[in-house]
Amino acid sequence: MRSRPGSGGTARHFAPSFSPGDPRDEALRPVPPTLKTTTLNTASIRRPAGWDMAVEERDIQVEKDDQVRINKFSRLHMRFDDIDEEIIALKKKVQTYKDATEEIEGCMELDGGILMRIGEAFTGVEEDTAVENLSKLTESAEARLSQLTDEIEQVKTDMDALKKVLYSKFGTSINLEK
Repeated sequence: MRSRPGSGGTARHFAPSFSPGDPRDEALRPVPPTLKTTTLNTASIRRPAGWDMAVEERDIQVEKDDQVRINKFSRLHMRFDDIDEEIIALKKKVQTYKDATEEIEGCMELDGGILMRIGEAFTGVEEDTAVENLSKLTESAEARLSQLTDEIEQVKTDMDALKKVLYSKFGTSINLEK
């Protein structure tokens, strides 16, 4: 460590010293953390319309098993939402495929075939080939839709079972609705 010129060759650490009681001295001292408890009066909180459920004022111990159930319910709920979104998208796809098949069948009289999009390019194909491809896409989408419908029913059943257990323990202290 270098010394400052005129300091006699030794390094000194700068530590400010203020007169006792000076607020600047107090500001430099570390403040010990304090635990502050606050009591919340829930009666004075304004709630939006629709929040008519009364909150129970009781202490409930959340045990590890309860926390595992709550976490499982949360994962199932997220999975339910994901499956629901996928079902909606698949229904739109199936409807689009069916509409396209109807359009192709309505245009059978036209010469020159149908332009089908493959990747980024459009290629001319026979009407039969286009209808076959659309029927395969429709069948695969409907099969996936059937799988997802079965899966969402299972998830819903599991969520209902967990709701029963959690509501029996926590009552209105827990909200498991959307």
